Amino acid sequence: MAEKQGCSVVVVVMIALVCIVLGVVAGGLGFMFFGVQEVSGDSPIAVDGDPAIATPPAVPTAGSAPDYALLYPIEESLRVEGKLEQKAVTDQVKNKRFELRKCYQTALTKNPDLKGEMSLQFTVSGDTGKVIAALERHTDIGDSGVKKCILDEVKSWKMPATKAGESVVKFDILMIPISSASADLK
Repeated sequence: MAEKQGCSVVVVVMIALVCIVLGVVAGGLGFMFFGVQEVSGDSPIAVDGDPAIATPPAVPTAGSAPDYALLYPIEESLRVEGKLEQKAVTDQVKNKRFELRKCYQTALTKNPDLKGEMSLQFTVSGDTGKVIAALERHTDIGDSGVKKCILDEVKSWKMPATKAGESVVKFDILMIPISSASADLK
């Protein structure tokens, strides 16, 4: 006699009902928590459509600092010469991009129109993994403060030690100010 394999129809239906109930409960809780979240720290979001409850964020005026500084390491430009693994460098650049972004965000408070590309090069000690030198290869960023801040940050990085001599890394970063203010507010 052959044995039956698999779940019975009753078990499948019970599992489906449990999933549906959990989905409804989770959705309801999500909606409840969404309804009490705050916008810009001022007031709760209007769930019932009452416009008096929700306060839209202030629109920046022309010449004010942008809402967000986008600093994007261009992964396609990353080149490693030496024994250091490219994945380790890529991971480090990704993990540290927010530190580099702080340099750019600070510069944007002084010059809201600051944007451009910066090509970097740094040398990593094979014995220690520490960055022993960093320089800008090319840039169209005119702010010496942001350049110095970014280079100082890169100099603080530590990579895996290779014990096989120095490695040279080259990569580019793109810096763009992002603002919610429309250029044409008519």
